Amino acid sequence: MRITKLTNRFLLNWHRQIGLFVAILALNLSITGVLLQHTELFKLDRTYLTSSWLLNWYNYPEPNVDVVHLRQQQVIQVDDQILLGETIVGNSKGQLWGAAETEESILIASGYVLIWLTHDGEVIDVMPSPIADSRSTLARTGDQFQIWSEAGWLIADPELSDWQLASEPGELPLAVEPTDFRQIHLPSELSVGISLERLMLDLHSGRLFGPVGVVLMDLASVGLILLAISGCWLWLRRR
Repeated sequence: MRITKLTNRFLLNWHRQIGLFVAILALNLSITGVLLQHTELFKLDRTYLTSSWLLNWYNYPEPNVDVVHLRQQQVIQVDDQILLGETIVGNSKGQLWGAAETEESILIASGYVLIWLTHDGEVIDVMPSPIADSRSTLARTGDQFQIWSEAGWLIADPELSDWQLASEPGELPLAVEPTDFRQIHLPSELSVGISLERLMLDLHSGRLFGPVGVVLMDLASVGLILLAISGCWLWLRRR
């Protein structure tokens, strides 16, 4: 009988001492588990974080950002994704080398791609560029777009289906400015940075804090099992 009382006292003290430690980690497990269970609802897989400290923590390379300022909007290329304002309008494996606008539309030049769209961001067409020279520039004259080449300025027809040598040079091209991504507002759904889903997974597993974090979460899981067993034992003994 004395041994049973000592055992109960030991289990009760042990139960109390590790309860708080396990409870904190269990809270993390529970909250992140619920969020991950409803990834689509909370849009965890489509929301990206670009905080400097978080990128540094993950050793994630900062995105390359180039900007062309139009009259009322700006064209932004973030790595291989192209935006008009905060609207993603296309992608390119090359670098942004020009953008121009007329009263009716906007033309964006990046790598080997030309993206033709309305001022509202609706894509009219995506086509290969007639020039693949990285020194090329894009401009406009009146309501027509022009591209500079070694042979001179090329001017497009209204449908951008044919480019011919122009008799006059285009207007002064707009500058392409390399920019720190912290200086512009990026939409949260842009796939640059660390997704909320990955952050929640790493918090849930403890991997966010390296091997030590994984061990702690393993200990928390084992602790929960032991707490459940010891709690049931103490309850049954009192019955």
